[in-house]
Amino acid sequence: MAGDATLFARQDYLEEAWRIVDPVLSAGTPVYEYEPQTWGEKEVEQKLTPVGGWQNPTAYE
Repeated sequence: MAGDATLFARQDYLEEAWRIVDPVLSAGTPVYEYEPQTWGEKEVEQKLTPVGGWQNPTAYE
């Protein structure tokens, strides 16, 4: 790590990242818990489904 700046984020990058992320974290967005091995709760799907829907991957055997 000594002297290798590529291993660290620059100050301006960190400040920009926090400028974008902080309002989202402060918004009080509800957290929905869901069971393992599922795609999540229906409340989330209703709010986040893109036009045309999701294309969930399936396992092939």
